[in-house]
Amino acid sequence: MALGFLLLLLAIYPNLDDAPPSDARMLESPIANLQQFRRRISEIEVDATRAVLARSNPPVHRNLLKKRLKKTVPKVAFLFLLKDTVEQPAVWDTFFRGADPLHFSVCVHRSKPVSSLGSFQSLPNTVEVSYTASEWCALMGVQVAVLREALRDPDNHQFVFVSHNAVPLKSFDYIYRDLVVHSVQKSKFCFASEDRAGGMADCRFRELTRTREEHVLKHHQWIILSRQHAEIVVERVIGALTVYDALRDITRDREDPKLCSDESVPGMALLQHARHKRSKPSFDANDEIWRALETMGVQQRCTTFVYWSGCMSSSELDLQERKDQDAAVLHPLAFVNISSSYLQKLVSSSLLFGRKFNRDAVVLGKTPTKDDVAIADVLPKMWQRVLFHPGELSPFVRLDVGQGMNS
Repeated sequence: MALGFLLLLLAIYPNLDDAPPSDARMLESPIANLQQFRRRISEIEVDATRAVLARSNPPVHRNLLKKRLKKTVPKVAFLFLLKDTVEQPAVWDTFFRGADPLHFSVCVHRSKPVSSLGSFQSLPNTVEVSYTASEWCALMGVQVAVLREALRDPDNHQFVFVSHNAVPLKSFDYIYRDLVVHSVQKSKFCFASEDRAGGMADCRFRELTRTREEHVLKHHQWIILSRQHAEIVVERVIGALTVYDALRDITRDREDPKLCSDESVPGMALLQHARHKRSKPSFDANDEIWRALETMGVQQRCTTFVYWSGCMSSSELDLQERKDQDAAVLHPLAFVNISSSYLQKLVSSSLLFGRKFNRDAVVLGKTPTKDDVAIADVLPKMWQRVLFHPGELSPFVRLDVGQGMNS
């Protein structure tokens, strides 16, 4: 654990001169100071979340008041958590071009705004969310801020969290049909598999210690919430954060430190809600937890692809040539380049978005003599070849080869 946590801090602060003094001391004795780090990120996000909830709701936008006088349709709310701008602006420009403004809204939070104009300023129904304090592994305040803003629009029915380096793997029409026409009452969570016998033992994104009694199920951050579930998360976030914060102080969990609340608290909030609807105060077995989530309308479905080391081994998405490159990395693989055939596999799957496509990422030329091509020049053409047909594509229930439902 000491070595693993040391590598984790080095991944965050590759230059030790950039590390705050408290983190520099942690490098000297990572186990002894792990709780100090936990308490610091907990204080940041609890304070931020309370501050968000204490904000008065601003008046409803004038265009929303006008719209309420007309017949309305459900919308998808895209909730962008950015440093400053999206990494692939041309891809997103194409994605939203031609989309009916009545079918979407955009909420943007910038943690480190540098440019005078952020992304999507020219799009209708775009709102920049007030700055909310955050840090690596302390993002719940920001998530609540964008949810609260998006919930102001009564026509938003699906709430999609999107990272700064994500790209859509389907057209807007496809995603709208999938999320609104076909599954508007459902949330989509990509849960982590429990680390036990079976599957790929070296998958980097696993849940090593599943804390059933506290309703903790680790999941990827980039979830999609129904309107009802978005409201529940906002309502119960402080209670869920409080329980999660207590787990951070359980020293026996050092082998699976409870650090990033955004990978557990939204699910915890929903399970706490489900528990209070039951005659029994707790779940006796994992099966009861999964049934409760299913009853609530939570789908076990991964919608955003990310390549964690070891998780795609021996599958068609296994990047054999990248193994040496990403084996020692504690973060997902960032795509500097990607082959056209691999990108096509992602687009042809049930996945809706892909992460870690940085600003300079390109699609490799098909032959050594062919030039590399910008992703924005390739991806939209691939969208056109994939049409939405309910049930046609098998969903990814885990981004972990060999693991299935309830794992």
